[in-house]
Amino acid sequence: MIPAEELRDGILSFSGSVHHGDVNGSEMVLMTRIEGDFVFVHASDIQLLGDEAVSQILSWKPDIVFASGPPLYLGRLSDRQIKMAWENAIRLSRGVETLILDHHLMRDESGAEWVDKLSLETGNRVICGADFMGKSRMLLEARRRYLYEKMPVPEGWHGAYAGGKVGTDGYKTLPPGSFQGE
Repeated sequence: MIPAEELRDGILSFSGSVHHGDVNGSEMVLMTRIEGDFVFVHASDIQLLGDEAVSQILSWKPDIVFASGPPLYLGRLSDRQIKMAWENAIRLSRGVETLILDHHLMRDESGAEWVDKLSLETGNRVICGADFMGKSRMLLEARRRYLYEKMPVPEGWHGAYAGGKVGTDGYKTLPPGSFQGE
């Protein structure tokens, strides 16, 4: 394996290690910059909780940024961390044409509201991955409990799926109300 930290290879550039969410944690991730007709930055798992990652992104002068927002659904973030994530999201939104926030943020209904509120506050294009693709928001992870209740999987199904012994055909039609959390 060749380490990619702070390397550039053609149209690809990689950041140095940045925090995976909490700046006091030990987990680190890399961000990727892709330069072509426009500049795209993938910054998954930064959760907008650290100024360093946001500053690095902005220094790359991207047109589009795809990043995870804060994991609001976990309830473990302090008010200070939520405020920091919000301020970093505003700063990032004001520095790019399109900010796509997804992953952790969209695992809860409040994440979708957060994206919409941020877009309104900044007047800039802040969207989730589904919006970017022109698809309906289907917050399946936010509705996980409901979906498992309405579409239970038998004991051992996940392992059998991982082993290629079963498929998802029986789960491709969602029950009525799946998107309203009924």
